[in-house]
Amino acid sequence: MNDIHYAVRKMRNDPLFTCTVVLTVALAIGANIAMFSVFNAVLLRPLPFSYPGRVVQVAEKNDKLHLANFGSSVLNFVSWREQSNSFQELGAVGYANFTLTGKGDPEQVSGNLLSPALMRALGVKPIAGRAFQDDEENPGTAPVAMIGEGLWKREFGSDSGLVGRTVTLNGVATTVVGIAPASLNLISGGEIYTPLVIDRGKEIRLDHEVTTFGLLKRGVSFQQAQAEMNSVSVRMGLQYPEIRDWGVRLLTLTDTFVSPQLKLGVVVLLAAVLFVLLIACANIANILLARSVSRRTEIGMRRAMGASQARLIRQMLVESLTLCCSGGVLGLLAALSATHLLNGLFPAATLPVPIVGMDGRIACFAIAITLVTGVLFGMVPAWQSSHTDVNELIRSGGRGIAGTPGSRLRKALASLELALATLLLIGAGLLIRSLVNLQRVQLGFASHGLITFQLDPPPSKYPGIGSAPHLYRRVLDSLRSIPGVSGASVSSGIPFGAGNYTTHPMFTTGPAILRPAALVPVDWRIVSPGYFKVMNIPLLRGRDFTDADDNKAPHILIVSQATAKTFWGDADPIGRTLRRSADPNTPFTVVGVVGDVRDTALNQE
Repeated sequence: MNDIHYAVRKMRNDPLFTCTVVLTVALAIGANIAMFSVFNAVLLRPLPFSYPGRVVQVAEKNDKLHLANFGSSVLNFVSWREQSNSFQELGAVGYANFTLTGKGDPEQVSGNLLSPALMRALGVKPIAGRAFQDDEENPGTAPVAMIGEGLWKREFGSDSGLVGRTVTLNGVATTVVGIAPASLNLISGGEIYTPLVIDRGKEIRLDHEVTTFGLLKRGVSFQQAQAEMNSVSVRMGLQYPEIRDWGVRLLTLTDTFVSPQLKLGVVVLLAAVLFVLLIACANIANILLARSVSRRTEIGMRRAMGASQARLIRQMLVESLTLCCSGGVLGLLAALSATHLLNGLFPAATLPVPIVGMDGRIACFAIAITLVTGVLFGMVPAWQSSHTDVNELIRSGGRGIAGTPGSRLRKALASLELALATLLLIGAGLLIRSLVNLQRVQLGFASHGLITFQLDPPPSKYPGIGSAPHLYRRVLDSLRSIPGVSGASVSSGIPFGAGNYTTHPMFTTGPAILRPAALVPVDWRIVSPGYFKVMNIPLLRGRDFTDADDNKAPHILIVSQATAKTFWGDADPIGRTLRRSADPNTPFTVVGVVGDVRDTALNQE
């Protein structure tokens, strides 16, 4: 306690030195706590499910198509459920949009189709009401829904009486049976949930449109489950030849929700702030070494009066820890503010968790890093001061001596600072260069002046494949008549935006540069005539779609330049055909070629 009181007096008597050290420590520790909060939220904190260690994603894979992780088909999900023994529960989630009416203006709400077993697999229970029952996945059952917690609070004022009432979804009166917790958003992102109705006669085994999760039975390891699913997929390939090239890959929840790029980015940033901490420690150690020169007389007198080396080291370490704890408290406050700011700055779905928060693990990290930092920058000055030679000090009259170990240490610490700072600058320079390169990437379309919105006609009002296009035509005609609008079009999915992103293996039966019937994963979208002109995507060859290309006309498509080159090289693709693996008997004739477009990421072709 005497050492602490003395350290506080020294800090109060030299405010400039104290502010310099405390603010430097606060900056370094605050950055580390803030970054560790992200690291903790992404990689360490358990996901909000009852058995996160036993829940796995059951994904499909195709080595020939280089698809390491793909969605599941409904029929494959059903077969897995019937043929596997490793899972206590197996559930699937699909994706849908709902038009909510009857409460003010119609509102389009994103939603999901849940198999009844999914919430049991995740160990998630409704806030109010009940989850879906097993028989509600059968065709013909009464329409029911669960409302997400966010929508329940926002639109219904957290009304507990909503359960049992009827809402209108896509024009159909639907009974609300429960309120789904916000934790379900991690795997779905929806706000309204309806049962995944399985009509085996209408499903296609190659339509990968759901995501499957399973809860491993107690005592069943990840490796055992993977081995069993490998055997199941082989049997299914023999039973259903169209999926013989498709296998099963199990993924942990961390692998499912944390991409390798995100994991690498978080680790790199955490390493960077640790470098900043090391630089701060070297910097403060240098300051303390320089300051110890002015305290040589004090240290010498303590030694002459009988203070032991351990006693002097303890005093100097207490001083450095007192300084560090003061900076650590400020750093923790700064980290709290920084974390709050990060939660507001992160775009939606950047991280697999809704918010980055503080918990007991972060508090322990803050305490540990504060103490370690205090010891790191205090040990060298403490060791140096404890080795003061009293006789040499008397001969020098209390002045520092050039070439002493203290001056050599200060030069060594300065060199370490410079080396660490150089590494950080090089890394930052490379990141800035990558960012500049990404900003210069040619998107393939012009986004300036474009305004987008989503429209999802309810099937009850626009049934079948032929009625919705008439609605879209009327909407487009109305939009084009607005003064200042130069064009309007419809797409099932827009680059870097909303809509349905669909990938399907395709092949050609005519002359090609690939081996016969070789499958190639191709992204495809449905667009209206004039879409390429509105998006400023150049038409390089052939023609655009027209209103005559309706569902009664022959099947046609327009391909990107890269797709044409993949299948036919430099040959003219106009008039050639592509076929989907799920429907190999239906050829699509190429009528046009357009420029390549970056669709989902700047660093991906």
